[in-house]
Amino acid sequence: MDHEFGEDALRVVSLNIEGANHFELLPDFLSKWKPHVLCLQEAPEYVVSRIAKLLGATQTYFVPTLYREGIGGQPLLEGLALFSTVPLVSAPRHFYYVEQKTKGLIPTYRLGDPDSYNRALAWVSVSHGGQEYLVANFHHTWTQNGDATPEQLVDTALLLDKLQNSADFPHLLLCGDSNAPRGLKAHDLFCERYTDHIPPQVKSTLDPVLHRTAAQKLERMVDVLFATPHYDVFGVEVVSGVSDHCAIVAKVLRR
Repeated sequence: MDHEFGEDALRVVSLNIEGANHFELLPDFLSKWKPHVLCLQEAPEYVVSRIAKLLGATQTYFVPTLYREGIGGQPLLEGLALFSTVPLVSAPRHFYYVEQKTKGLIPTYRLGDPDSYNRALAWVSVSHGGQEYLVANFHHTWTQNGDATPEQLVDTALLLDKLQNSADFPHLLLCGDSNAPRGLKAHDLFCERYTDHIPPQVKSTLDPVLHRTAAQKLERMVDVLFATPHYDVFGVEVVSGVSDHCAIVAKVLRR
């Protein structure tokens, strides 16, 4: 298929924004890329309406996953956020595929503790160019040093089983921060079900300047763009300089 221009393509962006630490970089970024669907991880609830205004989004959806300590010790609610500038086919939805033992409450994050936040998947079905697109957003299980731990592998299986056994996902574009580096087992499990559309030459999606480990020059390709065969994904770019993770930018067409 010829994608020289791609005027009919759905523009999708996925980004871990690391709270509001880099908020001042978002206006120029959104103005340049103008996504139809924006998937954010580590999004504070209090900035969602501001981002929607920047983007000109007509639909927003927020799914809380944790409380993080804010200024003065006040808890800040954080989670997944979805934004759309194109019409919805159906209302956004979500499920938690791992919930911590907090009696139905949102847990409070503890530094370096992968058990202190819930894992969720949020998705939205949108209409563009006369076609339906199903876009999902997730932030997967963190591990020390990016290792594929038994916990991460169990959580990966839980998520994939939910996706496979649900009638809600006849086709899917799956975006997010997987915390599962390419080349390790957890990432391989996703690749058994979906096509990995991050270019093979990309070795890392950690920002080379803004990430806390920048001095170590770690190479971890953890921000993902997977799809079922129903989608033709092209023009994929990994954009630095907007958060501690790089943004994933892509154009998508239904086949």
